[in-house]
Amino acid sequence: MKIDLAALVSLPTIPQVAIRLLEVLADPDVQIGKIANVIKTDPAITAKILKTVNSPMYCGISKIDNLDRAIVRLGKYNVSCLALSFSLVQNTSGKQSHDNLLRDCWLESVTQAVAMEILAEQFAPEKKSQAFIVGLLADAGKLALLQHHANDYVSVIEKAKSDRQNLRKIESERLNCTHSQISGLLLKSWNLPKSLVQAVEHHDDSFRNILLLSHLEDHQLVTMSSTAAAASDFLLGHDPAGSLHHLQSLTSQAFAFDAKRLDDYLQAIRDRLSNSVEQFSTDLSSIPAPSAILATAMEQLLNMAFIAGREVECLDRNSEQMQKENLELQARISVLERRTCFDDLTEIYNREYFNSRLNERLQVLDQGRCLGLVFIDIDHFKSINDNHGHLVGDFVLKQVASAIRAVAVNFKISAVQPVVARYGGEEFVVLVDHTSREEFEQFAREIQVHVAQSPIAINGCTLNVTISVGGVFYRFHPELRSAHVQHELLDAADKAMYASKDAGGNQTNVFEFASPINDTQSNPTEKAPILTFDLSNVSGEISTYGH
Repeated sequence: MKIDLAALVSLPTIPQVAIRLLEVLADPDVQIGKIANVIKTDPAITAKILKTVNSPMYCGISKIDNLDRAIVRLGKYNVSCLALSFSLVQNTSGKQSHDNLLRDCWLESVTQAVAMEILAEQFAPEKKSQAFIVGLLADAGKLALLQHHANDYVSVIEKAKSDRQNLRKIESERLNCTHSQISGLLLKSWNLPKSLVQAVEHHDDSFRNILLLSHLEDHQLVTMSSTAAAASDFLLGHDPAGSLHHLQSLTSQAFAFDAKRLDDYLQAIRDRLSNSVEQFSTDLSSIPAPSAILATAMEQLLNMAFIAGREVECLDRNSEQMQKENLELQARISVLERRTCFDDLTEIYNREYFNSRLNERLQVLDQGRCLGLVFIDIDHFKSINDNHGHLVGDFVLKQVASAIRAVAVNFKISAVQPVVARYGGEEFVVLVDHTSREEFEQFAREIQVHVAQSPIAINGCTLNVTISVGGVFYRFHPELRSAHVQHELLDAADKAMYASKDAGGNQTNVFEFASPINDTQSNPTEKAPILTFDLSNVSGEISTYGH
């Protein structure tokens, strides 16, 4: 099928108020009064802005009851973006038979707009308003296709998803055009500046193409647009492996992002979307968790590596280029695996991976099975940072993690090794599977003893580091199969740890989680610990006493 582009761009794909607003926003020096005059022509948008300005997010001492005062409080930029968003979203809701796809497209547009906005704040503050508009309108072509060629375009989207192929490639093959081209034509028909049109036209270009476009009027805006599109694709789970590679390449080349800055950027987008969900009428429930996205990306890369490896074997065993590409894929898999599962500093598992493993074990736990959860906190860690500096603090975290892992490796109860993770700051957690209560108590105690008896030497001095340990032992009970169990177990282990800390530290407290959950008010944890181990004097006898 061929799309009649001339007919498509002549259709009123967005409300007239949005077109007029875009025209006035093209002038960076536009006066507030001119913006207000445009917005006032749409009572529904005016009402939504007044509701927003009086919401807890913006509300001051006095109530705002007119648009002029709302614009003064929100500022020209914020009110313009809100008005534009409201005018666009109300035209893509509830009018088509493919509402879910329209909502997905709108969520993608808002995500791109926010991603562009954050980049502009850091690298081109004077282009913040333009950047938001580019992100918001980059997929206007998708909206137009869904509104006026829904059946044909839905089949294109489904083909791209089922075959895990690039959407642009399928569009070119089936429609003889791409949604980016349509977006560019739409912006031209609205008489928007050439720089905005170019940024929209090239927002889904390949990394190499972006580098070759340095001659364009505003190459920085084009680069930000492509980066935002890749960030949106990654966060929404569209081709995670490809979008992440594109995102890593662009951000490192154009903005000097390292892995941490890229993670911070993606988290900033998620945070701002969460804070803006009501204003932008978006549903964030469809955004996958970061671990799910990275897991999918890793799966895709594994498939790509397998295919590349087979091609090396079958086509040309001596092909250096093929082998190089395969090694690059394997390296990217390794990086993704570590980012998905491991804490960068201590090189043990991270909190997200631990939570997923704990949830997994609780789901399959059956009659007669038990597990234990250990919560650990380094005693007086703040004083270590204050007295010796954060580099020494980091070294202490590494050494404590290593000591905990050493005890876990030597825990010979079953073929399943305990899962050791850094839970945050100076806190660590350990999941012990297929264990008895006595074995679990001994394991928790051994961790405390081993750390206390392992002085840490650094910079010519020796630090005698101790830890407070709390444990909770869980016996399977059918009435405990509840969505609250994971949270309750972690909370119980945390309380056990604080019992050790409140008693002076360098101790171990173990509770048993044994009371069935009958309602949300019940307490599943025995108040008194099973055993407390006091090692405040590690050179003397270890005292063991019960409560």
